[in-house]
Amino acid sequence: MRIGPFSVLIVASGIGLSACTTTRGPQPIVSSTGVVANASTTGVAAIFIRSEQASFALPPDNDLATAMMTNGFGLIYASCSDFFQSAGQSQKWLIVSRDAVGAIGTLTAGLMALHDYSQTAVANVALGTGAAFAGLDIYTKNFLFGAENIESVRELTLNALSAHSEKVKSLVSVVTYQSATTYLLDNQEICSPMKISALARQAISRGKVVATTDELASPPVAAPAPAPASPPAAAPALAAGAVAGRPVPSPRISVRIQ
Repeated sequence: MRIGPFSVLIVASGIGLSACTTTRGPQPIVSSTGVVANASTTGVAAIFIRSEQASFALPPDNDLATAMMTNGFGLIYASCSDFFQSAGQSQKWLIVSRDAVGAIGTLTAGLMALHDYSQTAVANVALGTGAAFAGLDIYTKNFLFGAENIESVRELTLNALSAHSEKVKSLVSVVTYQSATTYLLDNQEICSPMKISALARQAISRGKVVATTDELASPPVAAPAPAPASPPAAAPALAAGAVAGRPVPSPRISVRIQ
């Protein structure tokens, strides 16, 4: 039986292309135009869609916006976890495929040489094997991590999602549809390939994930009136970060490695 010179390349390329969807990360749940279209009508996706629709109908309502935000955080976490589970399966088959390509390529070239195939045909098999190796290596590099450490990266990313969402819920007391959307956009960005890569690099050189607050600047206000002659009554305690005579700014919350 004659073996085609590029059969190894074709098989390896097909496996690589079937796994390339994992390089895009999980599907976003929300954008600037609202909920991203999703065929799912059950589970946490359906709960989030219903809460988003309710909040969109009454944007200033704090309770509806808070429910939308909470349900969105849950959906993002579940989508990110599903993404890593799918990615782990893809990476496992890529490693098996890479080993198989080397073995099959070497065996094929040897059999062709023994059966007096032309040097051109043998060279084509060697070229196809090398190209398949290169393609698999490029995919693995662009995927940010290999199967041997995918569980560690998964735990790191999910911890970052939890740290961000918990910090938002602990610091933000008034939520509108617009602000809930902003916080969900920030949260889902954590599970994007570029952010995963940045978190992994930071974790290697630093330590653990924490959430940080970067308060937005407030507009200047007039100077307070002079104090009365008699001792004033004790002023009520201000919220953390507040300045007398100024509104408490809305925090912008992100995650970093400490």
